[in-house]
Amino acid sequence: LSQIIKNELLPKFLDCKSKSVNLICVSIGTLERANDFCEENEFPKDVLYADAENVAYDALKLNFGLKETLFDQSTPYSIVDRVKTGKIGELTSVLMRWKPWIPPKREQGFNQGGTFVFKTTNRDSDENSTYTCVYDWYDPATGAHAPANEILKACEID
Repeated sequence: LSQIIKNELLPKFLDCKSKSVNLICVSIGTLERANDFCEENEFPKDVLYADAENVAYDALKLNFGLKETLFDQSTPYSIVDRVKTGKIGELTSVLMRWKPWIPPKREQGFNQGGTFVFKTTNRDSDENSTYTCVYDWYDPATGAHAPANEILKACEID
């Protein structure tokens, strides 16, 4: 997912600053590990937040479990899709540099991610703003992520 964000989404988000679109990525783990990830993947540190206690994942009720992590049929299909679209090089590049690590809570290794787009519907101040979710995607399995074009459409970015 980091390659999709870095190569497909981030450039579009940076080009549309006038629309007040902010990209925020939340990952399991510690801030130290998030910084390591950013360095290894040339990923911008200012958009990645660490969720060591699993607060965001739990609140959003993201998919969780061994079946969803590796044994869901979406996992091999996402790899086949990468081969068909010529993006398998991104995956192999990441896997060649991959370093095993233990998350703060061992069960976090079974978390699946998601993608959410929120729109400000009432902005009195930063503390009193109201947000509405206009797009949600719950990753069904490892490697099965929200389509970039759907995310951009939800953000009203062409």
